[in-house]
Amino acid sequence: MDDPKFSSSVSDPLYYTSIPGTRGAFYQPGTYSPQVLAEDEQLKDIDSVIDFATVAAYAIDDANQDTNIPVLDVTGQDDPLFCGAGAADCSSSAALAAWEKPFYGPDAIVQAYAVPDTGHGVQLSDASPQATQVMLNFVNQYVGPGSGELNTTPGVRPAIPTPPPAGPPSLVAAAADALFNTLVAPTVATLNSLLNGVPGVGTQQEIVNISGLLATIAKLANLALGTLPQSLLGTV
Repeated sequence: MDDPKFSSSVSDPLYYTSIPGTRGAFYQPGTYSPQVLAEDEQLKDIDSVIDFATVAAYAIDDANQDTNIPVLDVTGQDDPLFCGAGAADCSSSAALAAWEKPFYGPDAIVQAYAVPDTGHGVQLSDASPQATQVMLNFVNQYVGPGSGELNTTPGVRPAIPTPPPAGPPSLVAAAADALFNTLVAPTVATLNSLLNGVPGVGTQQEIVNISGLLATIAKLANLALGTLPQSLLGTV
């Protein structure tokens, strides 16, 4: 609601986007083009807190335990969202694959590529060609090249319609947004800065076996609840 790009079309405090001028946090310094960053800022979009919350469903859904097919995990080695505190060990491709393996079925082939010197925005970084080639090699090995033609020009991107102005936000929405900006966001930022560099928490070294703990919780939840249907998860 406070972002000039969306202030005329969004009046719901449960929608969020990146603060203007901060999308550089998705990249590792010195590994991206300034022009790409500017384009990323211009084309950024919004997401909802409710949609984001569904990401946590996999921990109790345990659906990946039924996945017994080839799986490739591609993550930037310096991804601040998916690596480090309470997340994956991205110190090497082998470590990342070992971290991911417990979440899948016993017959799944789990491979990984921890993209060196790369943050969250893998496909918009300088390492994009190498990461893409790893993905293509994986698909060609385990799926097959299919009938797609390489090195062809992509189609014309359709125009994105501009939503009509939503009018001023309600007092409740404005109050919730102000509360989030003054309390929640600064608290999270402070916590991240304090944790950064703490061995086993802010670094890639996983001293506590968090992946094993999460996998165990998922298995126990699956035994107690059964695999929750996606139709139910979609309503949470």
